[in-house]
Amino acid sequence: MNLWDNLPNAAHIDRVLASLEANPQAWTDAAARDAARDAADAAAQYAARDAADAAAQYAAWDAARDAARDAAWGAARGAARGAALDAAWNAAWNAADAAAQYAARGASRRAAWGAALDAAQYAARGAAVGAAWGASLALVAWDDCAGYLSTPPEAGTLLLSTDNHAARLLHPAAIVFSKESV
Repeated sequence: MNLWDNLPNAAHIDRVLASLEANPQAWTDAAARDAARDAADAAAQYAARDAADAAAQYAAWDAARDAARDAAWGAARGAARGAALDAAWNAAWNAADAAAQYAARGASRRAAWGAALDAAQYAARGAAVGAAWGASLALVAWDDCAGYLSTPPEAGTLLLSTDNHAARLLHPAAIVFSKESV
């Protein structure tokens, strides 16, 4: 006896779980599109966060560089004059600028790689089990949603545009069941 046997959609929940056990690849394939959409959303969020972090780092670097330049310039001007000062300042400025560019490129690469890796890991986490879990949750939460399981995937796509939560959760199941009945 299952904990959900007293629910109106218990037979459908059992069907979802049996289908997942019998054909996990079909569930993975059905959930792949949703996982790709979620990965794109996650990548955008991570990229925005990392871009904000990089912008803050650039601003801090610019402020520190400007403060260091101003302090160095004042100290150097007071200590020396002429060509020696210019040569020393140019060398220091070029070295600091090169170091800043190198650090900025490294931070950008690390941020982009981290966003891509985070998105890939997020998308790869149990797409099949997640799709079956979502379908089961929809069947528990909405007693009247079992009809979506027999909806053709094309009609289900139309339902997705209406922000119907049950349809969104049951869409991978409808895809799998439409292929199983063929």
